[in-house]
Amino acid sequence: MKLRGFTKPTTVFERMLIRPLEPHDYSDWLRLRRALWPDCSEAMHACEMAAYAASSSTRAVFVLARENGRLGGFVEVSERDRVDGSMSPRVAYLEGWFVEPDLRGHGFGRSLVATAERWGLARGLTELASDAGLDNTQACGAHQALGFRETFRLVHFLKSLHALVALLTLLGLTNSANAASVCELKILSFNIWVNGGCSLNNCIEVIRTAGADIVTHPNKRKFPDPFASNEPDITWTPLTNEEPKGVFDRIDFVYFSPGDGALVTSSTELEGRNSVNPWPSDHRAVLSTFTHL
Repeated sequence: MKLRGFTKPTTVFERMLIRPLEPHDYSDWLRLRRALWPDCSEAMHACEMAAYAASSSTRAVFVLARENGRLGGFVEVSERDRVDGSMSPRVAYLEGWFVEPDLRGHGFGRSLVATAERWGLARGLTELASDAGLDNTQACGAHQALGFRETFRLVHFLKSLHALVALLTLLGLTNSANAASVCELKILSFNIWVNGGCSLNNCIEVIRTAGADIVTHPNKRKFPDPFASNEPDITWTPLTNEEPKGVFDRIDFVYFSPGDGALVTSSTELEGRNSVNPWPSDHRAVLSTFTHL
């Protein structure tokens, strides 16, 4: 039965609005970014926020606006090249996703992600990718609740060259004045197979035997046409019987700037014939050695 003149009261949550980011939101957006990424430097926040403004055709930010004009959450989405586990050459990518604690549990996070999904669909993209820290069980659970499936788990490696120079100096093997001039740096671009699940020990052994100081994950080569398997730096795949007919869709690079005084002394593709055998990945690796001029 309807009551004449009776209007259902509007709750605070019903007055929340999800909309595109506007210029006057920047200070509040920064506040929320600091809450999500507390270890990110102010310079990095500024750089990343500026990138969204400069590339609005491939990036977007949507915010959850409170009644008083303050923001209660946001989602950052971009268009990226194919990511591990995807079937499409381009995907929408959930770069950042945050809802303030007092608003959680009311479906706002789900609505923000749905907005990102619609943004991707409007651009002809058919997949939405995301990531979370290995130890962030809350974020992993939230992704799974929204229908995401886990594809890969990655561990990033980094070795400080400053620490290496300091150690050499401490051991008397060199001195601080000429340490940088004789420093040799080995960078390994190594895409491991299913998180190293085929043989994590062999993955570790590849890095160890290569003597790599820095290990990275691959970039994607953007080529409109197929290219030959004997082209330099092709890294897909060491198993010739599994290579598609003249088509190779992955390639690893090691970039450097010669203006910074770095000299490449060697660059080698690693696989089972010149490294650890059996080779633990379905990709070759690229090892480049640099010296400082």
